[in-house]
Amino acid sequence: MQFRLQVYPLFGRRLSLAAAALFLAGAFFFGQPAAGQPHNAPESVVEHFQDGLLYTIQNFTSMQYDTRVASMEALIAETFDVPRIARTVLGPVAYRSLEDGKRQTYVGLFTRYIVATQSHGLSAEDGQSFSVQGRRDGARRSVIVDGLYSEADGSETQVSYILTQDRDVWRIVDVIVDGAVSEVSLRRSEFAAVVRDQGVDGLLNALNEKIAELRSDALAAGEQ
Repeated sequence: MQFRLQVYPLFGRRLSLAAAALFLAGAFFFGQPAAGQPHNAPESVVEHFQDGLLYTIQNFTSMQYDTRVASMEALIAETFDVPRIARTVLGPVAYRSLEDGKRQTYVGLFTRYIVATQSHGLSAEDGQSFSVQGRRDGARRSVIVDGLYSEADGSETQVSYILTQDRDVWRIVDVIVDGAVSEVSLRRSEFAAVVRDQGVDGLLNALNEKIAELRSDALAAGEQ
């Protein structure tokens, strides 16, 4: 039986958003730290993420699909700890069993898969905003930055970003929306099923197929 990866929208409603990752490379110039706040403080990382997200939404119709995806991938690498997330989602035993070349292939496919799934259904809208609501300590020396995402129609979504520090650099490692199941937990459950039935090679094939399918859907829907 062929395993089909699912598309999990992070926010629901009209906007799909990921842990992973709806930005534009131009967002490098928009995510400035707040006054008195270090550039790499957890709050600044989250604000940088959100500035890029909102910029992407506002300029959605003027960007070609492939350019947008490539730019988002680049910014994800700066803002998220992609190797750690990819390792956690696959599971430490399966991840360690991969040869270096296949491990790099998996991390690259995982990144493109997250970008593609969370780009699915994204559309240009005005009036969205995001604000950081606070910061608290998490488990195992992590920090949780709580934020509020507001849509143009007045609806609101609580978003909690989990960050860890490596060599004095903070990176996002998980996202929890409205106190529900984390993005990483959803992916780990999904990936475990295909690895159990088809092995890691089956997972790589499934990732490739889903990325191609979502690209085809976007182009068929009129995205350039």
